[in-house]
Amino acid sequence: MVMHNLNPTLVARYFFFECPRFLGLSSLPLGTRQVQRLPTGRQRPSVAAQFLVDQGERWEEEVVRTLLTGPVRMKAPPGMPRPGQYRLSPMETATLLGTAAPGDALFQATLAAPRDLLDPWGIDPGLYRFRDCVPDLLMVGDDCIRVVDVKASDLLRGSHRIQVALYALVLDRACRELGLPRRADLERGGVWLHGQDEPEWFALEPGFRVLRDFFADDLGPLLGTDPAELDWHLQYRCEWCPFYHDCRAEAEATDSVSLLPYLSVHARRYLRAAPWEGGTPVETLGDLGRVLERPDAPAIFGLAGSLRHQEGAFGRTLEALRRREPVSHEAVSIAFPKGEQVRLVLTLQEDPVSGAIYAAGWDRLGGEAVFGSPAETRPFVARQEQDCPGTVAAFLTGLHDLLRTVHNYNAGREWREQVSVQTYVYDRYELDLLSRLLHEAVGDPSLARMALALLFHYQDPGLVEAGRHPAGEVLFPVIVLTGVLQRMIALPVPVAYGLPEVGEALGCAFVCRRDPAYWFDLSNRLKSDRILQAWHEERPGLADGVEAEVGRRLRAASAVVVGCRRALENRGLFAWPPKFRFPAAFALGAPELSRLAFIVRYEAYLGALELRERRAGEFGGRVADGVSVPLVYRGGDRWELEVPVDRFRIEREHHLDHDSSVSLLVRAGEEGERRQQAHDDLRLRSPKARAPEGTWYVRLRPAGADGGLLTALDLRPRFPPGLFAPGDRAVIHPVAKDYTSDKVLERLAAIDEEADPALLCLLRDPTGFAAPIAEAPGVAADATARAVAGGMTPSQQGAFEQVLGSRLALVWGPPGTGKTAFVAKALLALGRARAAVGRPTRVAVSALTNAAIENVLDAVAKEHGQQGPADDLVLAKLGDWRGQVPRHPKVRVWKVPQVTPARLAERTIAVVGGTGYRLDRLAGREGAEGTRFDLVVIDEASQIRATELALALTLLAPDGRLVLVGDDLQLPPITKGEYPPPGDGLPGLEASVFAYLRARDGAGFTRALVENWRMNATLSRFPAATIYPPTYAPATPEVATRALVLVPPLGNAAYGDHFDLLAFLLAPEYPLAVVVFEEVRATVENRPEAELVALLATLLRGRLADPATGRPYAPTDEGDRAFWRDGVGIVCPHHAQIHAIRQLLGEMHERDWTPFVDTVDKMQGQQSEAVLVSYGVSDVETALAEARFIYSLNRLNVAVTRGRAKCVVCLPRPLLKASPAVLEDEAALEGLSHMLALVEFARANGEERIFEWRDAGSRTARVTAIRARAGPREPG
Repeated sequence: MVMHNLNPTLVARYFFFECPRFLGLSSLPLGTRQVQRLPTGRQRPSVAAQFLVDQGERWEEEVVRTLLTGPVRMKAPPGMPRPGQYRLSPMETATLLGTAAPGDALFQATLAAPRDLLDPWGIDPGLYRFRDCVPDLLMVGDDCIRVVDVKASDLLRGSHRIQVALYALVLDRACRELGLPRRADLERGGVWLHGQDEPEWFALEPGFRVLRDFFADDLGPLLGTDPAELDWHLQYRCEWCPFYHDCRAEAEATDSVSLLPYLSVHARRYLRAAPWEGGTPVETLGDLGRVLERPDAPAIFGLAGSLRHQEGAFGRTLEALRRREPVSHEAVSIAFPKGEQVRLVLTLQEDPVSGAIYAAGWDRLGGEAVFGSPAETRPFVARQEQDCPGTVAAFLTGLHDLLRTVHNYNAGREWREQVSVQTYVYDRYELDLLSRLLHEAVGDPSLARMALALLFHYQDPGLVEAGRHPAGEVLFPVIVLTGVLQRMIALPVPVAYGLPEVGEALGCAFVCRRDPAYWFDLSNRLKSDRILQAWHEERPGLADGVEAEVGRRLRAASAVVVGCRRALENRGLFAWPPKFRFPAAFALGAPELSRLAFIVRYEAYLGALELRERRAGEFGGRVADGVSVPLVYRGGDRWELEVPVDRFRIEREHHLDHDSSVSLLVRAGEEGERRQQAHDDLRLRSPKARAPEGTWYVRLRPAGADGGLLTALDLRPRFPPGLFAPGDRAVIHPVAKDYTSDKVLERLAAIDEEADPALLCLLRDPTGFAAPIAEAPGVAADATARAVAGGMTPSQQGAFEQVLGSRLALVWGPPGTGKTAFVAKALLALGRARAAVGRPTRVAVSALTNAAIENVLDAVAKEHGQQGPADDLVLAKLGDWRGQVPRHPKVRVWKVPQVTPARLAERTIAVVGGTGYRLDRLAGREGAEGTRFDLVVIDEASQIRATELALALTLLAPDGRLVLVGDDLQLPPITKGEYPPPGDGLPGLEASVFAYLRARDGAGFTRALVENWRMNATLSRFPAATIYPPTYAPATPEVATRALVLVPPLGNAAYGDHFDLLAFLLAPEYPLAVVVFEEVRATVENRPEAELVALLATLLRGRLADPATGRPYAPTDEGDRAFWRDGVGIVCPHHAQIHAIRQLLGEMHERDWTPFVDTVDKMQGQQSEAVLVSYGVSDVETALAEARFIYSLNRLNVAVTRGRAKCVVCLPRPLLKASPAVLEDEAALEGLSHMLALVEFARANGEERIFEWRDAGSRTARVTAIRARAGPREPG
């Protein structure tokens, strides 16, 4: 039996490479590999790798000699260089651990791993030996010892977390076996990253989860398999692996499928596993071709994230590799232009040892009239390490001067005489380095002006942190050529699109040669070996070679632009870059307002581009998703859908029945496709813009349906006679229209002109804004008495106290705590108390949505009626009543001009509700100074930014109160850009104004509501134990004991093999259930899970009692509507899963109905007796691609807090298996931890059973079902 040698470093590197073959080979002794004729992995390390090792040793020395403040126990003698080469023996380590004092640190301690370390996971001890472990630092505390690893890296990677977690496990066993008084800290560990003053601490539990899954499921089979048979794949990290050259040679010799360019590791594993019906492992390109020929190829590829919808692209790539010539993907690019007058290609290169940018440059082609020469290639290289800042400054200055020259040339000329500029980089890393360089240079006073000007052109979300911002957007300022190639052209280039090979494949006029001294095999980054030798070995001539290589790369990348256009023959290209001008700055003096203006414009810019990208997708996929809808004209306003489409999909893309939403209509065919793809949503986003020639803006109304499928539409406005004849074909597409940005920008500009505007006071100094407010004597006491009499709970009274006494109150309301009821009670109590001393009260209520505003107005009207008849209230909604709740007779509907001081003074209390945009119109009216409000209330404030608040805050009286009601642990604002956090690490201006202010509450202006009026004890207990105050609990015993009432009670029924599982999950005495499908693979549509949810909903439709009547919902259309309104709601993250569940529910019900199956966004603010949550995603790659979305803590929190009596959550097993990549994303990691905590909560408070699931196709899967019941949290 072969013995494998394991240690934490080796295990961590396994996760870094994501390669079983690496671990299988690396853990074998060299002699064993030689005897078995396995790859030896003996290759000479690169110069850069050796420098990295040296830097790591120097960094360790700096940490232990300089940065650690307490005593350091280590083997190296005092003053000895490179102390990391000296290790404490296991015996010395044991002695020091027993005698160390708090504050001591052990450096390079050796821990003897116990022989049975992996016994809990059933791994054969004859397969492995855990070698001695040497963590860099053991930091001794009062009662525990914490592991810290010292890394020369400047990034905390998932593999680092895993390594520290494994060290902690070994340390824990060592402490126990040595009988030490201290234990290993199993909660937190740290990594001391290069250049940091202290370690970066993190929770160990996520790393433990990864290790537990790995030990339980993967390690045993891996160690027991012949290393030659283990999974492997070529990807960019492989070049750091000692076995890379062996694997590369094998791939080429066997025509391995790993040669397919940019095939992901997870996709490679999927193809090898071949889990489809009749599947055999896909090992070679020939195997892949045979799978592509299968009629079910789309379904096969649809089960893996990066393969979904890619069967056509893979077929063309195989064709290109076979024919050894480029093949067009027949795709469309909205970015890559047909041409430009000045082509600018940039490159930047980073030294991996120091992290400094040491080489940069540009290649310019064109602009002879501007520059006096037709072309210029300009490389910049640091001759000495200390020259890097100067090299960067020279590059930055030259680039700025080049673009400034074009700007000045264009400034004095007519549009036709001006020149355009398009900038390119070959690979994505160069764009990232450019962005980093510009943001760092903004902080350098000598470079700040030029860097900011360049950032105004090369825009990215990081610009939000600058003090000034561009007043306009630049469309596609930099194009990444590898991205264009992957989208547009299949090339005969294996594994990855290296610049030399791409140049040859495209027949470019200039091709750079692949010199191993400068090129990696699988990356386009410039090797740093030569520059490091030039710096540290006093060989300055090598820097000349680097400079020449940079120049060659620039010319070769520029030639690729021409090669791409020639290969495409202009197919799929229609863009032209704009005439170049540096964007002007916003004329806003306040940096905060400038940042808000930038966010508004940048979000609109990203929204327009996102929509254009969707319209540029493959036509069949667009039609299937409801993005593009083919129609046939039938006369009048009527158009018939060529293929009926799920109404939900069209509603999502085209917003049916929405007066302010338009779609784009074009004639069917190639010309119509060209016109819709050329539609510039950014330039035409104004609602006043006219549709370009050959296109029309239309509003849609449903005109025919068959079940849940839409069959016909009415289009308005009506077309002129003769434009379309019956039988003509056309297609509608979504189009971006922006009704709000200009209004926000105008308001921000007006605020900038004000002296001490309320918005800036609030953002800059929330504590100062929350100044005390003094009411007339007796008002506060009277208002408090009225609030108590009105039924306010203790926590609501505490929040009301803040409202009464301060100019600012944040009312933090977790789910079900009666936020809307609190607002209604508070407004009436304060208004009537002020009226008693002769003071009227004017209140403005706003929110992001009309539905939220109408809920508040309805609650005020009902509360007013319950408190007894009194003619003291004016209640009005600005604009139309949208009708999600019926309009109460007390609520008037006003147009903005109808709001006058006289009308507001008709009663002692006036409450006016409206969106921020209507309130802004009110504020902008002539004479608006007389329409100020004593109280501005923002409901659902966790969904609005300061930009929306700005519109409403203008109406606040100088001595008025601002009340923000929300919960920043529920859904945040929709944000398309990924903005860097502010320097203080707190939420920035792109976050909700509620989150921004709550994080900066230094004065206690935030008050939490904790009495839950919605959820029973079990459903309340989980959020209270994890994210909300521990006092968050059911408000009354009646709420605490809520349970489903099933009539008749569950018993035998006609649900076949599934009834036992359904009964287990729906048992009323267990309010929470978690379902885990163990053996199902799916991307965004999980059919078995959809079937389960549909069966649960159907069973509930027949048996769930209406709490209002105690009887089942009537078997009528009205009963169906009531059931989906109050009885059951179904929540899914993905529209494909929503569609699948709706389809199944339609098949299972005898009447046409519209089930509530929707995203969590539509469920926020709603509640039902029972909520069914279907996550669906059971593909690791899909989860990783959308980690922040699928693992969102806020989204899970909203989903599991909608049900009053029951919540069933379906979480596929792959979603729960933490990938190391998730460990590198703090937001995703936080959400994953919450998801796993839900599973553990259910397991700890209930019971678990295993069921077999058999779907409609007789496929089986194992289902783990857990159900829970828990009483209220114990005090303290």
